[in-house]
Amino acid sequence: DWFKTFADIIGDLGGKSVGTQFAIFTYKDFDDPARREELIKIAIDCWTEVAEHAAGAGLDYVFWEPMSIGREFGETIAECMKLQDRLTAANMAIPMWMMADIDHGDVTSANPDDYDPYAWARAVPKVSPIIHIKQSLMDKGGHRPFTAAFNAKGRIQPEPLLKAFAEGGAVDNEICLELSFKEREPNDR
Repeated sequence: DWFKTFADIIGDLGGKSVGTQFAIFTYKDFDDPARREELIKIAIDCWTEVAEHAAGAGLDYVFWEPMSIGREFGETIAECMKLQDRLTAANMAIPMWMMADIDHGDVTSANPDDYDPYAWARAVPKVSPIIHIKQSLMDKGGHRPFTAAFNAKGRIQPEPLLKAFAEGGAVDNEICLELSFKEREPNDR
């Protein structure tokens, strides 16, 4: 009901979408393939119900945000696309699209594309109308602002990012700066 209420509020404000992470599983549930599949089906059913309500509130789509670990879903490009295909096949009242963060990939993946923000920028535009960006340092110490100091040592640079989006078929995507104001060392001063 919380998501339905939120969809109503977003609709009243003139917004077009609502969402969050697809689901977060315990290690126990995630490590049990049968239980994991059962819970994925339940989560899809729940999102289908939210999508139906959101359609009635005038929204265009609902979204899910891929995360960096398997039990939070979408940790690799392949897993992201696999879940997105399932969500698309669910034929919800309005689509459930990805809201990708190009810096969320699993750094333990054997595929270097999975932690390359430019590979994500090429892979997701057609299924991710909203794309999060933030400055990411070469050591994957993410959630940095686009300031001169962080840009000088950061991975995300304008020209290659725009090129990667174009190569991925970006047309009318919203590119959102993900701001994080968490106080953490060594940058708390």
